[in-house]
Amino acid sequence: MFFSPIQNEPLFDLIRVAQEDENIHQQLTSILSLESYHRRSALHSLIDQMKIKQAPDEIVLAISGLLEDDNAKKALILLNQK
Repeated sequence: MFFSPIQNEPLFDLIRVAQEDENIHQQLTSILSLESYHRRSALHSLIDQMKIKQAPDEIVLAISGLLEDDNAKKALILLNQK
């Protein structure tokens, strides 16, 4: 199974949105293409910015899911299938 459907529903939604919105797609693929250390650093910065701007918890949760290497690799595969 690619992702656990129940635990990663916000992540699925994020990928769906990124497939429809070129700006989000570019930002996510750029971050997810980075080496693990740099990807995590960029994601932590993005998460911090989102929390400051009081982004919805579901979006923060979805982005947080990309901190895991396996999720990030799978998400990048899905995004590149566009």
